[in-house]
Amino acid sequence: MSRIFVGLASLNTLALVVTFAVGFMTEGRAHVTSETPLNAAQRLFTLHLLGGLFSALITLLVHSLILTYFIGTGRWVQEVVKAYRLPSEFWQRSRGLKMQALPYVLTSILLVIATAVLGAATDRGMLDHTIHLMMAVAVIAFNLWSYFWEYLAVEANGRLIAEIMSEVTRMRRERGLE
Repeated sequence: MSRIFVGLASLNTLALVVTFAVGFMTEGRAHVTSETPLNAAQRLFTLHLLGGLFSALITLLVHSLILTYFIGTGRWVQEVVKAYRLPSEFWQRSRGLKMQALPYVLTSILLVIATAVLGAATDRGMLDHTIHLMMAVAVIAFNLWSYFWEYLAVEANGRLIAEIMSEVTRMRRERGLE
């Protein structure tokens, strides 16, 4: 899972940074009328808008994938601990790793949604662009921070699963159940 996560997190980070760069070079369309032709910066805005939607969706996907991974593996650990009468410490560790990643997952999701909403408000002329700009910087920075901690939790969870599988394999061998 960690390799998949690194690939998706890298794609997401690239999309966020490119969208930010394009947005930095654009000019919104809040005060454009049908009589005025769009200048180059305003035409570039369409790329920023589509890039922002893509980046937001990828951000939601990656963090939701991590949450789903921890829910699924946590359930698996719980079932294996129960079935093989393993120490409950395994399940507690699994739960702890999920709880460690959860604040980063949820905050990243909420920040990217807020940035999209602020971008829409900025586009409509309801908000100064500086607020959307500052929030975009915060989203990129927090996602990098979040991905670091989520990666550590995914790696630790992978080691925990390997430890459980080793114990289960040992127990099955002792009982002649290869």
